[in-house]
Amino acid sequence: MKKISILLISILFLAACGIKGDITGKTFNMNLMGSEETVTFTKDGIAQPTDDPSDKEVRYQIKDDTLILKQDENNHMEIELEKKGDGFFEGEVKKLFIDGKEQTDELKSLDESDENVVTLTQVK
Repeated sequence: MKKISILLISILFLAACGIKGDITGKTFNMNLMGSEETVTFTKDGIAQPTDDPSDKEVRYQIKDDTLILKQDENNHMEIELEKKGDGFFEGEVKKLFIDGKEQTDELKSLDESDENVVTLTQVK
């Protein structure tokens, strides 16, 4: 009985940690609604494209199972991700803000056309 309790507590703790430890400090091939890019998620909160490091800096945050990519206060997106395997995540954009306005119609259109798909595959 005691072993089961310790195992259950460990599983709950890992679930509560979300995806942060699985992404921070690693490089992924990211497919964001059909657009592919190789991105390194640095430990200081920057999502840095490796294909063109001169691209505009994008900050990232991870809250539970949500990856938030923020270009600035008015332009950001929230991506809900699920770990599907070792170094592989899949999800969809849940919120999109452009020029400070939430783009609900754009997201609805993407959902209806099955284009609202985000995948991260770790580069080994």
